[in-house]
Amino acid sequence: SILEEGRIYGMVGENGAGKSTLFRCLTNFENYDGEVEIPNGLTVGYLSDTPFYYTYVTGREYIEFCMKASGKVLDKTALEEINSHFRLPLDKYATRYSLGMKKRLAIMTLMLQEPDIVILDEPFNGLDIVGTLILKKWFKELKDKHKTVIFSSHIISSLTDISDEIFSVV
Repeated sequence: SILEEGRIYGMVGENGAGKSTLFRCLTNFENYDGEVEIPNGLTVGYLSDTPFYYTYVTGREYIEFCMKASGKVLDKTALEEINSHFRLPLDKYATRYSLGMKKRLAIMTLMLQEPDIVILDEPFNGLDIVGTLILKKWFKELKDKHKTVIFSSHIISSLTDISDEIFSVV
């Protein structure tokens, strides 16, 4: 199947159906048979269902590391603007964040990287209402910029509210 620019694709399926495995294959974090073709020049951003943070790395250091790893320059003004909504203590160790704060940090990092294709595994899990609203708003902004979003969720309203198409993984 070919995914189109400017569309939001939702994935639903029972636990163990293969959603996370599919996402890891799409991002080359897992070996697979078959072929995934990403057009030249397009960048892919990925949020796993359980973000990992090293001990003694602050939120700010995590963002700086990820920006360098993706070949992007950190726009400090954009960082402060985004964090005015997320309200994260960026100079504290990320391992001490709550689950929702860890998700916010990972989402904020993706927002700053500005990938063309965004793949998110259970992004709403652990987010409070403010984080959920920020994420849904970002999805709509990505769509308006003709970027592609692929995400999974067990929260049916999240899928039906913002997805252009919903796939079931069996």
